[in-house]
Amino acid sequence: MSQKQRLRTRTELDLTHLQEMQRVVDRLIVPYCIRRTRVLNLGIGVIALVVGALCALLGDNLVAGVVFGVVGVLFIIRGIMIYWVVARMAQRRMNKNSVTTEYIMEKPYIWAFNSQGDAHYPYSSCTRLLETKRNLYFITDEGRTIMLDKENLTGGTVED
Repeated sequence: MSQKQRLRTRTELDLTHLQEMQRVVDRLIVPYCIRRTRVLNLGIGVIALVVGALCALLGDNLVAGVVFGVVGVLFIIRGIMIYWVVARMAQRRMNKNSVTTEYIMEKPYIWAFNSQGDAHYPYSSCTRLLETKRNLYFITDEGRTIMLDKENLTGGTVED
C-alpha cells in the first residue's frame, strides 16, 4: 500500500514576491493604506516643487528653491515606487533565515515550516483566498497572509 503524495510548495520571499504581497495586503487586509501613503507622498512632492519654484522665482532664494525642488522630486519618486519601497523595507526587517518557507497541504491544515520553526494554519481559519498569476494567498482570520508559490507546487491532486 503506497502513501499518497501531498500537495506541497516552497515560497522564496524575494523582492518580487514581497512587492506582489504588498499589493494584495493593500487591497484586502488594510484597504488603501499603501495607496494613501502614495497619494500623500505625491502631494507633498508637488507642494514642495511649487514652493521651490516660488522661492527661486519670486523670492530670489535659489538655494531654498533647489532644496525644496530636490525634496519634491524625492517624494514624487517615493510615491511612484511605493510598493517597491514597502517591500524593500519588509525585506530588510525579515530574518535572513526565514526567507524560504515550505508548505505542505494536509487534510485539516496547511503546515508551514522554515529554519525558524513550523506552524499549522487550519483551513477553517481562512477568511479570504486569492489567486494571482504567480501565487495563491491564504488569508487567516488573524490577518496573517500565507503566500503559496504556484510555480513550485508539486505532488498530489486538488482532491487529495
